[in-house]
Formats: sequence, structure tokens, C-alpha cells
Amino acid sequence: MAGAGKSSSEDAGGAWLVEWLMTPGSSMSAGMQKLLNNVFIALFLCIMFLMWLTSFGNIHTYIFFMLALGLFFSVRFFISELTKAQAAGLIDINAPNAERKKHEEEDEEEERSRQQEQIEMVRKIEQEAEVRRRQNKGD
Repeated sequence: MAGAGKSSSEDAGGAWLVEWLMTPGSSMSAGMQKLLNNVFIALFLCIMFLMWLTSFGNIHTYIFFMLALGLFFSVRFFISELTKAQAAGLIDINAPNAERKKHEEEDEEEERSRQQEQIEMVRKIEQEAEVRRRQNKGD
């Protein structure tokens, strides 16, 4: 069985990472920016290693390196512009979080009311069953 030896804490470890990465505004955190920089450094090191393996004679590795540099600088530019826009008050990257929390609270309220209705239905059914039992006993 695959994953039989994994504990629930190991499974939860990956879940919080995915949740953190997919949360709107997470790209603005210092931890995410450090992670992104480290990933790019690893990418550059891999490409340079490939350049060294090919004795710096393969044009494809140079093109790949330039594409990676372009990606790195465009991502850094986007994050800096996003930070400037947030500082100027033009955007609020946490607004989706607030809206999501509002929807979650509404969903929780609906679920509570649904559960309350179900409880009331069960009580009515139990009361009717009790009345029928008493009537049957009396007959």
C-alpha cells in the first residue's frame, strides 16, 4: 500500500504549503520572495552546470539561460510594481481573502441552519413515533 507508512502530520505538511502558495497575496510575503529567489538561483546553477558539461559550446544553454534571466527579472519587476501599487493604495491584495472569509462565514451559517432544521425534523419524527407507540399500547 502506497503511503501506508506516512503519518497524518506528514500529509498535512504538504497541504499547508499548497494552501499557502495558492492564497491570494502570498507572493507579497517575505518568505515567498525568498523561496522564489532560491528557486531561481537553483535554476541558474543548473543551467550553468549544463553549460559547463557542454564545454560552453552549446548555444541552447545560452538561450535557455537568457530566457531564465528574462523570467527572473520580469517576476521581480511585477512584484516590485505590485508592492508600489499596494503602498500607494491603488490595490488591496488582501481583498480576496476578506471576501473569501465572508463567503465562508455565510456558508457556515447556512450549514448551521440546515443542521438545526434536520435536528427539528428528527425531533418531530421521534415525537410522532412516540405518539403512535402510545396509541398502539392503548389499543
